[in-house]
Amino acid sequence: MSGKRTNRLAGQGHEPRGFTLIEVLVALFVLSVGLLALVQLQVAAISGLAYSRHFSVATQLADGQMERLMSYPFPEQETNNITPGYYPKDKLGNPIEAQTSSGTEVSPFYDPLGAPDPSGTPGDGDATRLWLLDPVNEQGQPARVGEPAYLVTWTVERGGSKGTIPPSGKEYGFPGQYQIRFVVSVLWFEKGDKKNAWTPISDFVGGNDNLDWTKRATIQGVREVQAKER
Repeated sequence: MSGKRTNRLAGQGHEPRGFTLIEVLVALFVLSVGLLALVQLQVAAISGLAYSRHFSVATQLADGQMERLMSYPFPEQETNNITPGYYPKDKLGNPIEAQTSSGTEVSPFYDPLGAPDPSGTPGDGDATRLWLLDPVNEQGQPARVGEPAYLVTWTVERGGSKGTIPPSGKEYGFPGQYQIRFVVSVLWFEKGDKKNAWTPISDFVGGNDNLDWTKRATIQGVREVQAKER
């Protein structure tokens, strides 16, 4: 009798119990949700780091271009920049060129808009957008296809109807008399963008919906023009 009682007690509820299929599926679902959130967080962190790096490089390139625009030799007669005839020279004596959005090569100071209007306010309030001839890399050197590339672009806005004397009773706006306002923007491109740094500049005209203008760094400055009309 005692032996049978012992065997019966040994078989009551002491065997290990496993997980049901539903419990396993619920656990896997909870785990997958957590992993998905972790992956999304990692992707966002990588994207943020990439944006910060591009923005930092673009800002440095914009600063460098602004310094050059402020230091380039300026023509004795300011109206020389209303036509593409004047080009400042580099250290080797070669002309420094820019290009308009139509692809025409011009002076980096070129701004043909807004002939003086005696009946209106001096200065046309419009700026001309210019570009470097080629995209550059992070070091500011000509970029090669396949490496990170940046487009350096800037606008030129001349004050006081290109520095001419304002009509009687009128005042200069901003920029003022014998001033040039530069706004430099450096754009970068990533894989998957509809347009890239080697797309012809003329294709950007009227097609800004295909270009992500949020991927840029922008700075501005005003240069005093010492040379006056003679």
